[in-house]
Amino acid sequence: MELIGKMLVQRFVRRRPQARAPMAAWVTVVEMAVWQSPHDVRETLGHADFLGRGLTIFNVGGNKYRISTTTTYQNQRVVIRRVMTHREYDRRSNEGTL
Repeated sequence: MELIGKMLVQRFVRRRPQARAPMAAWVTVVEMAVWQSPHDVRETLGHADFLGRGLTIFNVGGNKYRISTTTTYQNQRVVIRRVMTHREYDRRSNEGTL
């Protein structure tokens, strides 16, 4: 998959160095993946949540972090929208601003 928005991961990791290894692992997995459907994503990363309209939330680092993405399977593209802690995700989810 083509991964767009990696600078959001880089910024997040600068603020939270403990997230470096799990974020790097996630980036590697996504860039090597060839996904045709949400089923393929779930086969690779079983903790992904699908919210419709291509929006996927990935749980990273033992559920400490969340990455909000939009996926276009036909173009093999994943666009990172937000990188958050679990707490930030919960707050945005309650506000409806994922």
